[in-house]
Amino acid sequence: MSIGIDLGTTFSCVAYYQNGQVNVLENENGCRTTPSVLAMTEDGDCLIGQHAKDVITKATSSLFDVKRIIGRRFDDVLLQRDMPLWPFRVEKDTDGTPYLQIQNDAKKVKFSAVTVSSLILKCLKENAERKLGVEVKSAVITVPAYFNATQRRATEEAAEMAGLKVLRILNEPTAAAIAYSLKGQRFSRRNILIYDLGGGTFDVAVVNVEGPRITVKAKGGDTHLGGQDIDNIIMIKIIEEFKRRHGMDLKGNYRALKRVRKAAETAKITLSASNVARIELECLHLGIDLVMKITRSDYESWIENLLMATVIHVERAIREANLKKSQINEIVLVGGSTRIPLLKKIIKASFEDNTKICESIHPDEAVAYGAAVMAAVLTGVEEVQDMRLIDMIPMSIGIQCNRDYMSVLIKKGTVFPCSKKKTFINSEDFQTLINVPVYEGERVLCSHNRQLGEISLPINPKKRGESVVDITLEVDHNGILQATALDLNTKKAITTTIVYDHCAFTQPEIDEITSQSEEDRLFDETFRLRYKQLQKSEDMAYDYKHRLEKIRGSVDREKYSNLMETVEREISWLSGFPKVPPSDYIHRRRTLRVKVYPTLFLNLSFY
Repeated sequence: MSIGIDLGTTFSCVAYYQNGQVNVLENENGCRTTPSVLAMTEDGDCLIGQHAKDVITKATSSLFDVKRIIGRRFDDVLLQRDMPLWPFRVEKDTDGTPYLQIQNDAKKVKFSAVTVSSLILKCLKENAERKLGVEVKSAVITVPAYFNATQRRATEEAAEMAGLKVLRILNEPTAAAIAYSLKGQRFSRRNILIYDLGGGTFDVAVVNVEGPRITVKAKGGDTHLGGQDIDNIIMIKIIEEFKRRHGMDLKGNYRALKRVRKAAETAKITLSASNVARIELECLHLGIDLVMKITRSDYESWIENLLMATVIHVERAIREANLKKSQINEIVLVGGSTRIPLLKKIIKASFEDNTKICESIHPDEAVAYGAAVMAAVLTGVEEVQDMRLIDMIPMSIGIQCNRDYMSVLIKKGTVFPCSKKKTFINSEDFQTLINVPVYEGERVLCSHNRQLGEISLPINPKKRGESVVDITLEVDHNGILQATALDLNTKKAITTTIVYDHCAFTQPEIDEITSQSEEDRLFDETFRLRYKQLQKSEDMAYDYKHRLEKIRGSVDREKYSNLMETVEREISWLSGFPKVPPSDYIHRRRTLRVKVYPTLFLNLSFY
């Protein structure tokens, strides 16, 4: 049996496909979602889900928000921002990755984010086996669309540790689109906007649905924006209010923070249905109680900027899909945070009246529903074999050439799985190693983009242009990137899975990479034109140099010296990559050809 799993930041959901329909599994508490929480009792027992959330234990003995940690480095700015609000400790491991620490009596227990995720997945797997009465061997697991290669691979590793074969790592908005396509009517052709605001992440996708064919036209989002951020805003307001009244900071009191977090979450839910939420926390700190009211108007003023930030991503995704807002037929709201009344007002105000908001998809279950359908497709269930999913690369991927130029191999919007190859030569005489840094982004300079990793290939020392290497970048079904470098002279090859060297993207970095001003576009286009002319000029100059060396003995010494000096002078000038118009490079090539080529032509027999 194969299942679909929505491994969420705050809650997880499991579904399966059987007899032509999708069923969402209840857990042992009769709930269709399970909290993504781990707790350790004083006896050393590990609890998962609702039991972990409800158990009366020390605040420092429970772990949550693991999806915000998995695949990140300890120094990640977003991780550092969240740490003061967590009741558990996050420490730096020897390899720079974070580990989570539980304090159980005098004993400290360390967990990696992958281990915690694997324990949650194992709990979901075992519950599914109890409910279905069969062994669950494989699953489709969903992740945010903007999860990077490290985060995807870490999720895959967690599933393998839980005893699950991963059929596919599926983007969450894509899973929601699958759910829409099966639960809705089979329209001839519709443009759908998937708006997925979950507990910890935000995803948006523009999808074209045409019968069983689903084409992702554009996607965007923020891997660090969700309901937990709203909880954090309320938490900070409660902490500030307590400090204002009593002059005491709660941030060092982990037990108090756990109670404040729970109160903030309850207030958020209450304010989606009521105009006032009352917070009563007895003996919160040093025996002092806290009683306060939060009105919906105050609450909405606190979170409005956060919700408006999602609209920026929505508008960008629509532009990247080459559509207008009026061409969006329907908006599908996914994720528990979409129940916030202000959010629906903001979305409705952003679109025209004829754009419908879909109410037929359960916001908490849509992603697991779509994952279950994909699991059925991948295991050959006949009823869904007509479904076709076409997903795309969110940002261009390329490699760094000399002068910081990014040579794009896989363009943004390319359907994956995909494989692209380009041939490169050694840029210096007698190189023994070719280093190939791999980047992601839309700018012409690698320094304006983000490095994903690097691949290195030893080569035999040869003159410039004589070592030829094929570079292949391949993105698999799970969105994981692999790079291969092949030396065409020796047939030696090396392959590596590319992961991020440092932290996952921060939102300002995503904005900087994906949005370009008119000035940026002009700079990139000018640089691109100059760089192409520089390459042609360098190729000619080095070619002339090598050919002159071969005919040295057959040419008058003074003439040879003058010609070589001319070529060397040109190479020296080119090495500075002068900021001159592209036409200057063309003119200097013509001049060099007039001076050198006649001598080379007269001595063709030497090479």
